[in-house]
Amino acid sequence: MTAYTGTAGMHDTGRSQPRLCLHERIQQLQGPKNHAFQPEVQVHLTRLDCAQVCELRFILPDWTVRRCVSCGSFYQIGLCAGSCENRNMEGGKIFVKLLIDDAHMDLIRHLYEFYPVDGVTTNPSILAKSKRNPYEVLKEIRAWIGADAQLHVQAVSREAAGMEEEAHRIVKELGENTYVKIPALPEGFKAMKTLCKEGIFISATAVYTPMQAFLAGKCGASYAAPYINRIDNLGYDGVQVAKKIHDMFRNNGLKTEVLAASFKNSRQLLELCEYGVGAATVAPEIMEGLVKNQTVTAAVEDFIRDFESLTGTGINMSSCEMTIE
Repeated sequence: MTAYTGTAGMHDTGRSQPRLCLHERIQQLQGPKNHAFQPEVQVHLTRLDCAQVCELRFILPDWTVRRCVSCGSFYQIGLCAGSCENRNMEGGKIFVKLLIDDAHMDLIRHLYEFYPVDGVTTNPSILAKSKRNPYEVLKEIRAWIGADAQLHVQAVSREAAGMEEEAHRIVKELGENTYVKIPALPEGFKAMKTLCKEGIFISATAVYTPMQAFLAGKCGASYAAPYINRIDNLGYDGVQVAKKIHDMFRNNGLKTEVLAASFKNSRQLLELCEYGVGAATVAPEIMEGLVKNQTVTAAVEDFIRDFESLTGTGINMSSCEMTIE
């Protein structure tokens, strides 16, 4: 058995070689927990003979064995036993962070009540809709979501010096777990380099191309936010651009995550969740649409109606008697 250990898609044979299985069919090779290609997780790839597959599945049942669609060889994928500091990992499981893209407190309260959201993103246009002082709105949001939740706030200066000054004020007013959104432009990259060295969390915004995201990652940004639907409107595929950015971060060992934004429909979000991008920020109507389905509602109502035909109207499992006449 020839073992290879290293980052995803590279065989550690003393020199870099082209990725065999991960290049075109990365999804087939990811394990069921979708965790193999996060930057801080070492991936073990073992090339297997056919006769060894069953034995390894018995010895290592938690590892996934896949056949390469390109060369026909078997590969084994699994996590090393080392620790992982990835922001999106809890208890060894990686998940896509889900944020609310709005500043309306009633909507934020409603979504927090029903859905497992991780924070709130804002932008100047969203804040302008409130017709209130920006810091008044943002402090209200911070007080509601708590100090540990992510809050993303955009700087609006055109020059790096102004962006840096804004970032300092934003973090001072809203707490250390506030992510300052900096546009992925030359002045923005200049500001990102300085602010990241200071330990301020940065979200690169207005991302339309993979190279913008790559430069933001090199600057040390925590997130890069491709605008999915806006990219679509330019004649490109926003979802594929986000996937390409995600892979670029992984392949270059960058800790930056994709923060997908500007969704038009739930299908776009679903596809990126399946791919395992770092985070997505979603407008309230899109988030509600993720589970709005009349067929589901009708099925639940049928169950209730059938149960009440047995026990009586308004009776449920907490109130029904031990015996039914």
